[in-house]
Amino acid sequence: MWIDSFEAQDTDTFALNSNLHGVDTGAILYGTISLERLIRCTPPLPRWLIIGLLGKDCGILREAFSLSGENYAENGFLRGDRVLGPGTLWVSLEKTARIVDLLKRVCNEGPHLSSPRMPPTTWNSELDRLIGFPPLKGLFAEAPLSGENLLLWESMAGLFVRWGLMGPGHEDPAMSRGFLELVRRARREPVSEKIFADCFGFGYGEMGRRLKIYLAEVLAKPTTVYVKFPRSFPEGKLKEATADQIGRILGDWLRMQGDSLRRSDPELSAKTLYAAGRMLERAYREDNGFPPDVEPFPGGERSPNSSQDAAYGAVVAMKPFVVTATRIHDPRLLAVYGLYEHDIGDDGKAREFLEAAMKAGAARPRAYLVLAELRYAEAIAKPLGSEGQLSAPQAASIIEPLQTASQNPPDLEVYRLIVETWTHCEAKPADRDIARIVEGVALFPRNTDLAYRSASVCARGGYPLQAAELIDKGLVFATEERAKERLERLRAALAAPAISLPN
Repeated sequence: MWIDSFEAQDTDTFALNSNLHGVDTGAILYGTISLERLIRCTPPLPRWLIIGLLGKDCGILREAFSLSGENYAENGFLRGDRVLGPGTLWVSLEKTARIVDLLKRVCNEGPHLSSPRMPPTTWNSELDRLIGFPPLKGLFAEAPLSGENLLLWESMAGLFVRWGLMGPGHEDPAMSRGFLELVRRARREPVSEKIFADCFGFGYGEMGRRLKIYLAEVLAKPTTVYVKFPRSFPEGKLKEATADQIGRILGDWLRMQGDSLRRSDPELSAKTLYAAGRMLERAYREDNGFPPDVEPFPGGERSPNSSQDAAYGAVVAMKPFVVTATRIHDPRLLAVYGLYEHDIGDDGKAREFLEAAMKAGAARPRAYLVLAELRYAEAIAKPLGSEGQLSAPQAASIIEPLQTASQNPPDLEVYRLIVETWTHCEAKPADRDIARIVEGVALFPRNTDLAYRSASVCARGGYPLQAAELIDKGLVFATEERAKERLERLRAALAAPAISLPN
C-alpha cells in the first residue's frame, strides 16, 4: 500500500484521488486519499465504517501494511500470504499502554482474559474503569461528536470494524453475513438496536461483551491480513505516448496542481497554472503539426524582448497564435483545455472548449459539470422566463450536460445543480426529471438540504407523493432541529395547497 505523498490527481483519469471533488491536494497522504474515495461511495458508507477503516489514530488501515518476514524465500520470490499493519489503539498511546500493563498484571501470559491472578470481578471492574467502554448505541449515532467522546468513538469504530473484517466477525460465516448486512442497511437508514439484532441475532449488550474480550486479545497487536500473492504478473502492453498525449497529461496534472495551491500558495499556484498552459500549448502544437518556430503566448502577444547575442546566431521571428477549439482533434484535449481556461478565470474561452468537448463526446465528467455551471450562470444572469424565472429551453440547456455527467460515478454537485435549475425555472419538470431528482436523494440520503430542496421542487411541480416521500427521507437523517423544522414546515404547506410553499 502506498504511503508516500501524492500531489494532484483526478478520478476522471486516475482512480485514487480527484480535484473533480474539490480535494485539497496540498498535503495528501495515503489515508486521506483512501478516505476521500470511501466518502464518495454512493449510497454513502456509514461514518463508523469509514473511520473504523481509515481513522487518523485508530483506523485499521490508517497506515501501510508490510510483508511479514516469512513472505520471502531465498531466491526473492514471494511465498507467504501474510501482511502486517498498524496495531489496535484505544483512545491514545498512553491509555493503550496503561490497559496493556493492567492486562499483563492480571493474566499469566500477556494480554489474554484467561487464568487471572486476581478475582475476575476485581480486574474486570478496574479494566472497565480504565477503558471507559461506551454503550454500543453511541457508535451508530448520526450526530457529530467532539473532544474525548470523539476519541472514544473512533476507538470503538476501529475495534468493531476490525472485529467484523479481520476477527471473529469474519471467521464465523453467520457473523460475517450479519456485519455486511449491517453495513448495507446503514448506508440507507440509521442503525437501531432492532436493525442490529436483525443482522446478528443479538443486541448491543452481547456485542459489547464480545468486543471487550476481543479488545483484550488484539490491543497493541499488529493488524494481520491474509492475502494470496501471485508468483508472477502478466506483462503489461505498453506503447510510447505521443508528444501531444504527453502534453495533455502533464498539462492536466499541472492544471490540477495549480488549482490545489490556489489558497495555500497563490504565487506558486500562478506559476504552476502558467506552466500548465505552456504544456497544453505544446500538446496543441503537436496535435496540429505546427513547426517549432511557432511560439504561443497568452492572447497571441509577442515576447517584448527579441534581442539575442550574436554568438548564438540570427534571431528567429516567433509567430504568435491563439489556441482555438476548432483546431483541436482530440476530445480529451478539448476537455482539459476547457477546464484549464475555467481554472485561470477565462470562462468565455472555457465555454468554447467545453462545448466542443461535449459535441465530440469527451469522456470527462468534470467537463460536463463545469459546462452546465457556465450555462447556468449565463441563464440566471439573463433569465428568459416570466417573473425572472428561467425558461424551459434555458433549463434544458443546463440539464443536457448534467444528464451525461450523472451517467458516471455519482457526484453530489450534479444533483444539486439539477435541483437548483428546476427551482428557478418557470416550467414544470417532467416525470423523467422528477425520477432523476428522487435518485439524487436516494444516492445521498444523509444530505438533508438536498432532500428539502428536492421535495420543494417536487411539490411545486405537482408531484406531492414524491415530495412527501423525500420529506420523510430527509427527516431520517436530520440531526439539527433547524433542518427538522424546515422539513416539517414543508410538509404542513404540502398538506394545505392554499398556502404558498416556503422557499
